[in-house]
Amino acid sequence: MTLAPEFRIERLGPQNIAARVTGSELNVADLSAAGMLHGRILVSPHAYARIRSIDTSKALGLPGVVAVLTHADCPASPALAGSHRTAPLLTSQARFAGDWIAVVAAETGLIAEEALGLIEVDYEPLPAVLDIAQALETGVDGDVKAAFANAARTAAFAGIASQPSRVDFGQQAAFTAPDAEGVVTVTSAADGPVAERSLEAVAVLLTRTSARPAKVVEPELADAFSRQASALHSVRMAANEEGVIIALDHIVIVDAGAYSEGETVRADIAALTGALRVGALSGGVSTVYTHTPPTDNAAISDTLNSGFIVQQAVDMLAETLDMDPLEFRLNNLVAGEAGARMDACIRAGVDRFGWRSKWHGWARDRAAGGRYRQGIGLSILSRHHDGQLFGHQADFVEVEVDTETGITVLLSHVCALDITDFRGLPDPVQLQASVLRSIGNALIEDSPFGGSGTAAVTGPLRAPTIMDAPNLDYVFTGTPLPEGADGGHDPARAGSADLAPAMANAIYDAGGIRMTRLPFSADAILRRLHAQARRYEPKGE
Repeated sequence: MTLAPEFRIERLGPQNIAARVTGSELNVADLSAAGMLHGRILVSPHAYARIRSIDTSKALGLPGVVAVLTHADCPASPALAGSHRTAPLLTSQARFAGDWIAVVAAETGLIAEEALGLIEVDYEPLPAVLDIAQALETGVDGDVKAAFANAARTAAFAGIASQPSRVDFGQQAAFTAPDAEGVVTVTSAADGPVAERSLEAVAVLLTRTSARPAKVVEPELADAFSRQASALHSVRMAANEEGVIIALDHIVIVDAGAYSEGETVRADIAALTGALRVGALSGGVSTVYTHTPPTDNAAISDTLNSGFIVQQAVDMLAETLDMDPLEFRLNNLVAGEAGARMDACIRAGVDRFGWRSKWHGWARDRAAGGRYRQGIGLSILSRHHDGQLFGHQADFVEVEVDTETGITVLLSHVCALDITDFRGLPDPVQLQASVLRSIGNALIEDSPFGGSGTAAVTGPLRAPTIMDAPNLDYVFTGTPLPEGADGGHDPARAGSADLAPAMANAIYDAGGIRMTRLPFSADAILRRLHAQARRYEPKGE
């Protein structure tokens, strides 16, 4: 059997907002055709298990079941080796809770669901690895070693840029139909080519097996999983007495999950520093595989993944020098046009936010704030394209931390954004949506895994709402290109809110705790506050 028939792809793209909010939007799951088969996928309940045997006889005996397929019926799986590990369509060994084991094709969806329960799989559970491995040994070059040895001040910080919850809460589907010449048309809402492991590939397989239209929907277990890779970032920074950053050692270990769809590691350590000048630089990027859901081939150089770790390290270094974190950043901007544009962003945001009147220094008495403690923080972000910096951004926030519950509220947010080289101004609605997404990433959304490797979600996933957002205040610097101009950057790429780094620094200013992973949920903050209190309790007699 082959998975390479002639087929063509039709994309069911997004429709208008009115159709979406009224529920009249057409989804792939709504499509049907005469004689259509309904496909359902059996997934592993184990994070890591050897499959001793699969008995499909009871499922095949159920009236209305047309086919039950396992790895033995599929094309040869790609080799699980090399720099990336591609998922087979159906596996002979489960590598995460939700791995695809078998596919049922039936006359109705209800029959297909019932048939899934009749498939008997003999699993041999194996010890699973659910966390990013400990930091790998990475060499530090001689210049960096010398810089750290001679540094007046150093700071070290490590954290995990963890998976957020899945953004799309809807169940995905793929629809296939053959024509008289045997060409299969695939209708899907997904972007990109058909992957070895995809709903489209399963639907094509069912259609090629039966010569009938087929519709396959995503397994329910997949609804909770994000495909964004998580990564461990370990950062060491050094500065001289003048407050100039003279060295950076930045190690990144990427958790690709059980499989990856391509080269997961595509990172430039130098790019992670953005518009900051760092002197001597060293570091490295490595990938580990765990028994968690697979990831996309994500570019780990995206500062939005690691900013809350790097920007906290910057603040920590400023604190060792007893410098205002604002002045410390201004003191370490790169030379040239990029640094000048970031400087303009920072200064515009400072004036709008009122940083200099709100900043009270590192040594202030936080306990004097009582139960509800307020703090401020800032972060800077630069985007990258073809080795060039653009879209410079400075975020300023004020938060309030309830020290008895851990609940943190974002009180205000000012974002200064350089719009030079963008084609026109960003859409205000997109800016608001970006802030809400960033609030969700910072405070709410997570993909925790229980001991079995399944998502440890006990209730419905909550998305941020307008009730979670403060008044949104954007300040634009620079001059955009005319709309429709040749070249330049899409304005949709502007204004990607990066609240987590600024909020992490504000939480420290309010409560004296450093957050090492996202989200900054109430229970995570409360645990940190309690650990801090225990650390400073007087010793007994």
